[in-house]
Amino acid sequence: GTKMKQILSILFIFFFLIHCNNEKEELATFKDGSITRKEFRAYYDFRNIPINEKTTSIQVQSQVLENLAIQVLIDKEIEQNKENESPVYQKIFELSEIQFLSDLIMREYLKNLKKKEKFDMVTIQFLLLLPDQANPEEELEKLNSLKSDKEIFTYISQNTQEEQRKPLGGILEPLCNNCKEETLLPIFKEGISANDKTFRKTNLENKILLYRIYERKQVLEKDLENFYKKTFQKFRDMALEFQNNASSEEEKQKASYYAEDEPNLSNKALRFAERTINTFDAKAWEEEYDNRRKEINFQTTEILEGKKGNNLSLFPIDTLLFKTKDVEYKIENFNREYAEYSKIRGNHQVDELNEKSNFLTNIILPKYLIVDTEKGRAIKETEKYENTKQFLKRNVSWIFFIRKIQGEIQVTEEELKNAYEMGKNFAYSQEIKGQRTSIPFSQVRDKIKEELQNNKLRSVIEEKISKLKETYSLKILTEKLKTGEI
Repeated sequence: GTKMKQILSILFIFFFLIHCNNEKEELATFKDGSITRKEFRAYYDFRNIPINEKTTSIQVQSQVLENLAIQVLIDKEIEQNKENESPVYQKIFELSEIQFLSDLIMREYLKNLKKKEKFDMVTIQFLLLLPDQANPEEELEKLNSLKSDKEIFTYISQNTQEEQRKPLGGILEPLCNNCKEETLLPIFKEGISANDKTFRKTNLENKILLYRIYERKQVLEKDLENFYKKTFQKFRDMALEFQNNASSEEEKQKASYYAEDEPNLSNKALRFAERTINTFDAKAWEEEYDNRRKEINFQTTEILEGKKGNNLSLFPIDTLLFKTKDVEYKIENFNREYAEYSKIRGNHQVDELNEKSNFLTNIILPKYLIVDTEKGRAIKETEKYENTKQFLKRNVSWIFFIRKIQGEIQVTEEELKNAYEMGKNFAYSQEIKGQRTSIPFSQVRDKIKEELQNNKLRSVIEEKISKLKETYSLKILTEKLKTGEI
């Protein structure tokens, strides 16, 4: 026993050392620095990139690694030039941090919740009757008198009016009972609450459904994709058996949708799992958001909710937008913060009403309701924040880099007219009575300007990045990347 314990201890230390060395492995090198596997993994997490077959291909990993390396180099340049001390940079950082912290708070809350809370997956089996059909009470009695799952399966396959479900004996894809409400869940509420195998009657529009809980499982997030995969494999087996016993080609055709093979079956399982996780997250965060609003005594107003229109400039500046136990936020507060934001927004054309609405929703409300609260501030003390704040800074440097280039780009009137002349018979024309006719220059001028600005922006960015890669001798060590793992 003691010898076995010693061997296990040695093995644990060995694997621990391999893992540590593995994390220190350099995946990209440049002058005076490198990117390690540990940093690369953390970047995937920061960008919220899911780990799956597609995102861990060598091609995608190389692209993500190069993006990270370029951000590191741009950040180094900006620091060397002390541009990170400028008021514009500081303001971009302040606004980006609000969005970053708001997202991090939500993600950490959901991650911790899903470690302990499982997905309540309910599979329904039903027989569909049309109103002018047999007596539903008699059918209900018949179904509840059947003893085995096989008898029920056969009976529903032969008698349901839902043709597409005949191959599966009326079984539906699993529904998540603790996710944001699925369309069908409310009509099965009684059976789900009772949580037994008894058939019950419910209605869907003008149709009658006799249903029962076929199966109910509590599934952890990490097992969800596999749960769907096993479900669809069962569906495939049912469909193949139905095809074998089918009496006509038409009957066989009904089963072909469920008789899926790889890779379609796995892709479908992944799609269903992702959708379920998204709806679970939406409901869980909605509930937590409401709790946080209550904790800070958040009080909304009709103006904030848009009940009196969304043009804030039509109201006196001392009009209240919302209040919490710490803040009374008025239109004048909003105007001040929006004016600061406008200075760093750049010179591109925007729909001002829309921009103000987005600023209110994406910056102001998260700032006062989520980030700048006792609960929100606690995230800055966590290891997670420490590990990812460097990526936030680099992200800000990237935004600053792009914005600076945008400010330098000029498009002359001559360039606009030349572009119009080249495209007036193609891109800047329309068909009128079978004839291609040029659209007047004045009507497409802004569109041409935007196109030329974007083309110049792309070109300058590519040129500057290429120069940076050369200056710092950037090397992406693709041979160190492994398909399927980060």
